Amino acid sequence: MEGVGGNRLQISNEHTTTHQSEPTDTPGPVPWGIKSQLSISSGPFQETVTQVRTVESRQVGIWCSKSKPLALKHGSTRHPNPFDTCPDEILGEIFRSADNGPEMFETRCPVKRPYPFTPFYLSSVCRRWRLIAISIPALWAYICIDDSHWPHRVSNPKQKKKNVHTSPKGHKLQDFVEACLTRSGSHPLYMHWNFSSTAASSSLPLPPDHLLVSTLAKESHRWREMVFLSEGEASIFGAILKHEDFKGLPILHKICISEGELPRKFSLPGPGSQYFEAPSLSSVFLRSNIPSIAIIDHISLTHITYLHLSIRNPHRLHPVASIITDSSCLKYLHLSLDHSWIYTAPLQPDCTMDLPHLSRLSIVTNPRCLWHFLSHMHVPTLTHLHISEQEAWGPDPQSPNIADVDRFLDAVPSSLQALAVQCMDFSRIRRLIAATQPLRVNVNLADIVLGSRDEEEEDVSVYTFMEDVVSCTGYASRIEELAIFNQAKNYEGADIDDGFIGEILSSLHRAAERSPLFGDPRSLRINIYSHLPIPREAMEGFNSATLPECIDISLHGNWAATQVLEWTTQSPTPDPKEDLSDFF
Repeated sequence: MEGVGGNRLQISNEHTTTHQSEPTDTPGPVPWGIKSQLSISSGPFQETVTQVRTVESRQVGIWCSKSKPLALKHGSTRHPNPFDTCPDEILGEIFRSADNGPEMFETRCPVKRPYPFTPFYLSSVCRRWRLIAISIPALWAYICIDDSHWPHRVSNPKQKKKNVHTSPKGHKLQDFVEACLTRSGSHPLYMHWNFSSTAASSSLPLPPDHLLVSTLAKESHRWREMVFLSEGEASIFGAILKHEDFKGLPILHKICISEGELPRKFSLPGPGSQYFEAPSLSSVFLRSNIPSIAIIDHISLTHITYLHLSIRNPHRLHPVASIITDSSCLKYLHLSLDHSWIYTAPLQPDCTMDLPHLSRLSIVTNPRCLWHFLSHMHVPTLTHLHISEQEAWGPDPQSPNIADVDRFLDAVPSSLQALAVQCMDFSRIRRLIAATQPLRVNVNLADIVLGSRDEEEEDVSVYTFMEDVVSCTGYASRIEELAIFNQAKNYEGADIDDGFIGEILSSLHRAAERSPLFGDPRSLRINIYSHLPIPREAMEGFNSATLPECIDISLHGNWAATQVLEWTTQSPTPDPKEDLSDFF
């Protein structure tokens, strides 16, 4: 990244990405020296130190009865284990840091704990550490199961008849879970299960381990937060709900379910439709398809305040609307639908999703469905809105129904404070901004594609758009950030200039000359992304000093095509800030 043409213009012809190391269950080297930079204070750290000292005081008879210091594993008594003499303050910080499962769940994006076996590692260092570890229930309350590290042990008799390969590691998995459940006592549990329905040694689809499901079902009354990730035609959560030992969800606070394709029908055994109360449930994240969201129908959503629905191929919109309507206390809603409108049954004309407490809303789907859902929502307290039109697929262009667009724009909530528009047709952007202008709504624009994607489509006037953005008579007093994405056409050479950068910079100059003064001193950030390199000719004729001081421009060339997924919010992982603060 280097600056060109002034401090307020940054040019980049190389897109860099920072890769973080993947979490691993393999323990690292044991540190033989710990340098403490922490001060003793009240709170969790001091509580852990106190707990360490309490445990040691209870075991004073053990320490006093030992005439020899604890030895290393090789049996030598000449070299005492240095960990036995670790100060209480440092030892307390080590155990406090190891107990990070619940802390990581504080983010709405479920993050797997880096070392799920940490409690076992700590308890095997020496006898002193083991006594402390097994006396801290919270240390064992986070249970992480990843099938890539735990090959299946098939305990279902029906599967055994098929000669499915069994592994002794499956027994270790059961021992691991039972040890965590026993040592955690009555502490609330934080469950994470990454399930794969296909064993590494067999191509046959496998259900969740029957014995393990039974063990977890018996402890369902202790679940505080749970994450179930599965692929294939199996549902972990569904298997647990169906189990005869299931004991309800009285303290469940957060749930995340991400599942693959399921059978077309899901039902619980027994007469009628069973319904489980979850009085403490406040946050639900569900990524699946329409058949599997029937699982959520068996859980009470009355008290939840956060809901993320990412649904694939929703052939009927009514089940989705029903879940939203049942969540009448919602404050945050993210809705992502990946489907084609021509294969979808629309909502009934009299359907209204009444959400009197909703403050932040994000909708990502094809244009027709997006405006269809907005027109059927009643959100009187909405303050933040993020909408993104996904590129339509299928034979139907799926343009929005004009009546749906008019219905929403004519009744924009008066409480709206911030609007983020991502991937939207230019004509609808102008209508949306104009409709919110009387409310003085702050507007952020992203992924604005200028120029035609298809030779038959009408080109968008770059100059007209930039003039509306920059001029004080347009929307500059409310727009805080603008991201323009140039989707390169199919050129014969990768380094051919399509004139996009030059036209944008020229339009900025002309717009600034028309309106050199701004009535609002707030800065306007403009990020321009192009698949192609930034031509030197375009930069030589550009002088950022001629722009108003409140405009900051960053140009990014050679923008990799693979990054489009990140910009169109189709990333396979949820946004780490699902409260939508990342958009505003």
